[in-house]
Amino acid sequence: MAGFAPWLKNIKSGEADDRSPPPVPAGLHKAGRDLAIKGIVFPRERDTGLLGDYREGLLKWRVSLVQKLQDEFEALENTINNLALSFTENNFVDKLDKPIRSLEANCKKQYRDSDIEGGIAEFSDERKTLQVFVRENDLLKLPRNAHKSGWKYFLVLAALVILEAIFNGLILSDARGGRGALGISLPAAALNVISGYLAGRFVLGTILYHMEKIWRTFGLLAMAAYVCIVLYLNFVLGMLRSLLSSSGMEFQVAIREALHIFSASNWEKLDALSVIFIGIGIIFSIAALIDGWLSDDPCPGYGAAWRKCGKAHKKAEKALKNLRDDTHGACNSAESRQENEYESLQADITRWSESVNTLQRRFQDYRDMVVVAVDNWATANERFVAGYRDKKGPSSDIANNTATLFSENHSNPHEVFGDVKHVYLDDEERIQKADKYHEILSKIYGQEKQNLIDMQKSLRKKVDGINVPPVTIGDDAH
Repeated sequence: MAGFAPWLKNIKSGEADDRSPPPVPAGLHKAGRDLAIKGIVFPRERDTGLLGDYREGLLKWRVSLVQKLQDEFEALENTINNLALSFTENNFVDKLDKPIRSLEANCKKQYRDSDIEGGIAEFSDERKTLQVFVRENDLLKLPRNAHKSGWKYFLVLAALVILEAIFNGLILSDARGGRGALGISLPAAALNVISGYLAGRFVLGTILYHMEKIWRTFGLLAMAAYVCIVLYLNFVLGMLRSLLSSSGMEFQVAIREALHIFSASNWEKLDALSVIFIGIGIIFSIAALIDGWLSDDPCPGYGAAWRKCGKAHKKAEKALKNLRDDTHGACNSAESRQENEYESLQADITRWSESVNTLQRRFQDYRDMVVVAVDNWATANERFVAGYRDKKGPSSDIANNTATLFSENHSNPHEVFGDVKHVYLDDEERIQKADKYHEILSKIYGQEKQNLIDMQKSLRKKVDGINVPPVTIGDDAH
């Protein structure tokens, strides 16, 4: 019973999991002798006892094996059928064409989202406005600083404010009683310098170049006001410095006195250093006036119109660059997706072939294991009969009464597993069919790959053919 008893116990309890047939049990020779000693007729009683248990074990083993293989075959059949159904020209075309359709749809959406047409239209409007301005003002050249950054003029402006504030603070704080000098130095410097910058940037150009007389008149009035403010401011600071240095009055009192610049007594106290102080303040204001004059084109509105047109141009250029980058990126991505789809379909064909091959191997495994089981049953009978003959002597009847273990149908996997034999293929049939699938797929892939290349060329040509016109002041510029 060694080797068979544990197997038989597991079979009866439903716990056996070994697909190999149960081994031939020991003790069959003795069991045959015992049967003969008891005087039992062999042909009638041979299926009882150990030999009968072994036969029962073999029959149950086959049932268990069939059930396990049927479960595996069900999964294999589903895989094989589902994959085979997808191996059609239409399905291959649909999967390999999907990246092309997706690319076209994505590029259309990118084009809409970029609003490149709106950006170019906006720039064209600003360009037309600029050209009308140039024509109406009879301008023949680009505005001053057309291709330069205006930040350096703001830096000069800030430097002038800081330098004059420091200069004012040093001069005023050096005077007697000038403890509050620093409190007015920065505001006075800012007013002096910034007013000069604004006059140079906006007022001076209006006086010299504006087409409308009324605006030139307003410009003259504004310039006169600026000159008065600057002169008054600097004279007040000079008077303040003079009063602080020549008398012992408090700082607040000195400020109130300095505001009366037309007072004769104040002019009498004005010393040389205070006059120099006034002159330096006026110099700072003139420097700011020049900085403002240089910071923009003297023709009023010309620089602003140019900058507005340039801003619209940069916006359209940026939108176009982003559109081109997105389109080229989408084209490259579509190529990768199509290649991945092709590799996935190839892998499906390989998986189908492997599944069919697994089914074929399981058929052969079943056939081989049944042969082993039949051989084991024959060996068991021989041992049992040998023991019986040892006691009873040779008997021709015994040799002709070996019971059949399985019917012919039970030994043939095509009969036992008839529900999956329609997906069974031998090696030659399987290889031929897989090669055919690969041939069809490869041909369609070549066609769809060319379709994708054509689509990529078309989309790239479309976006590369879009151009934003340059910023020009002539009507006939392209």
